[in-house]
Amino acid sequence: MTKKLDNEDIDIEDIELKLCDCVSSLSKNLLVIAQIASNLANKRTTLEERMIRNSLHQIGSTIGMSVTSFHRTWLDDPSLRAISKSSSVEVLNSLMQISQEIDSVLSEFLKMANYNSNFLEQYYEFDFNAKLMYEHKFNERLLEQLKLISLEFS
Repeated sequence: MTKKLDNEDIDIEDIELKLCDCVSSLSKNLLVIAQIASNLANKRTTLEERMIRNSLHQIGSTIGMSVTSFHRTWLDDPSLRAISKSSSVEVLNSLMQISQEIDSVLSEFLKMANYNSNFLEQYYEFDFNAKLMYEHKFNERLLEQLKLISLEFS
């Protein structure tokens, strides 16, 4: 039995499932960011590392606020009316896609950081930092999608 929202064509169970998947995926991103921060704390800090850390902490902060906001919305409005706009399903799908991209990119960085800190410092950080800032733009993309859901992101 599926729940519908007031004569609208929105399946609340589908939105709940997508939201659970999204929160789970975003939370996994936070874990990878913490693992990277821990790994980088054990080595000499370069300028690129400082910039990478700042970018990752910005992304982590945005993800953390979004996960908190999703849970708060769920508590305040179990029917998920705030998220149940027809465009929100697409937005949740977009958030999942960004989250999966973040996971892929950061997992690769973590793999390199675990491989050899000297290799990371000499051959990997500079390009990674440039891609993080100018190509991926994860924080900006996350904020853009979160604003579409209207969950206290302005």
